[in-house]
Amino acid sequence: MVEGKMKGRKKGHSLPSPFTLLFFCIAGHATAELDGSKEEHVVGAALPPLKLVHSFCAMKADDGPCKAIHIRYFFNIKSRKCEVFEYGGCHGNENNFLTLEECQEKCVVTGQYPFSYPPTNSSFASVISHSQITRIWEVEALFSSY
Repeated sequence: MVEGKMKGRKKGHSLPSPFTLLFFCIAGHATAELDGSKEEHVVGAALPPLKLVHSFCAMKADDGPCKAIHIRYFFNIKSRKCEVFEYGGCHGNENNFLTLEECQEKCVVTGQYPFSYPPTNSSFASVISHSQITRIWEVEALFSSY
């Protein structure tokens, strides 16, 4: 089980595990009046929603300490594509696939949650106005490998 502390939150507040991360794509300013935090400018991004099937898909490519050169594939969370890397032959991590097809099968998921507004039962609805939100991304991640 992994618990993460949330920056800017009161002591003792932590994320449950497995936890759901909400990424807001917001144009303008957002003020979290409920917890007394200051107003901050948030820059939105144009990427579509992403739900990771496996947490290891978020890991960076790891060539390992060995010196062999094996062509492998890893899922690049920034480009959201499977890409080639050179694997040294030992250690590394689970984001390491023999074929492009295997990488895509394990890590590339399409057709996920295009939300316009937060759920009505969410505390975020009272914190951020609906006119400011262009899209919410929900990523569920199970960090069982950590």
